[in-house]
Amino acid sequence: MSEPFMPISVVLPEAGTTLIGDIRCKIPSAATNDQCTVLEVTLLPGQGAVMHQHEIEMEILVVQAGRCTVGDERNQWVLEVGGIAHFPQRTRHFFRNDHPETCVILITAIPGGLDRFFEALAAQAKNPAED
Repeated sequence: MSEPFMPISVVLPEAGTTLIGDIRCKIPSAATNDQCTVLEVTLLPGQGAVMHQHEIEMEILVVQAGRCTVGDERNQWVLEVGGIAHFPQRTRHFFRNDHPETCVILITAIPGGLDRFFEALAAQAKNPAED
């Protein structure tokens, strides 16, 4: 059985779909047959993701602007523009902007699906369950 045809995706800098807050989906899972998701995240000073892990996805984080602190339970690093962090599947990790300037990161999640998680969060925020 042959794989379905997947066209090339080209994403211009200003393109993408805002999922929630400052998280923009640059390449959705549907465009990659769920092979990956690419997100652009803008972090103001003090913002980021607390220590967490993904059971399914691994993540690759690339700093596009500013600086980003990344780490695990033992170590942390400050990445500048062009710096890359790889968070393997089921590895506890965090990232945050500990610096005065805005930070922009590009996150590739493999396999895809992380965009659907943020879409669900956005839907829940718009339509909270009634008590």
